[in-house]
Amino acid sequence: MQMRALLDRIPTGVWLAVIAVAMVASFRLGLGARDTAAGGGPEAGPGSVAGLRVRLADGRDVPVAPARGSAVVMVSSVSCTFCDEALRDVARTARGRALPGLRVVTLEGADAGASMLARHGLGDVWHAGPAGDGASALLTFQFPGTPTFLLVDASGAVRAALPGYPGREAFAPWVRVMTGEADGLTRGGATVPGGASGAGA
Repeated sequence: MQMRALLDRIPTGVWLAVIAVAMVASFRLGLGARDTAAGGGPEAGPGSVAGLRVRLADGRDVPVAPARGSAVVMVSSVSCTFCDEALRDVARTARGRALPGLRVVTLEGADAGASMLARHGLGDVWHAGPAGDGASALLTFQFPGTPTFLLVDASGAVRAALPGYPGREAFAPWVRVMTGEADGLTRGGATVPGGASGAGA
C-alpha cells in the first residue's frame, strides 16, 4: 500500500515523459523489432547508436561509436553481478592482451566504471558514463538490462546485440572483436560484419 501512495505522488507529466523516453529509445535502437538468433546467440537487426554521446572521466562528451573499425560496446552497471562475471572472463580470455575494441559504458558514470574495470585488471579499457543526468535515464530505457553487448561499427550501426552474458565459451567471438583479432562475429559458419577492418579505439 505504501508503494501505491508513493507512485500516486508522481505527477502525470513525469509518467508521460518516462513513457515517451522509453518508446523513443526502443524504436531508436530497433530492439523491439529484432529476432533472437537460434541457440541463444546475438540478436541481428537494424539499430544505431550514431547520435549517442557519452562522458569520459575527464568530462569530455564523445560518440560511443568507434572512430574506425568495429567495437563491442558493453552497457554495464556496478550492481550487476553478470557484468562482473563477464569482465572477469574477458580478462581471463584476453590474457593481458590489449582490448582496443571494447568500450564500456557504465550507467553510474565513468568513475564507477573505472573502479569496476580495475578490479579485473582492465584499467586501460576505454570507458565512459552517460553524458548528463537525463542521459542516464535514456540509457536505462534504451537497453533491456545489464550487461548488454552491442557490435557497433564506425558509422554507429548496431550489427548485433546480446542482452545478458551467455558464458565464457559462447562469448569468445565477442572477445575476438575486443582484441582486434576479428571485425565481426562468426556464428554458424556465417559472419556478422562489424565494419571496415581493424578495431577502433
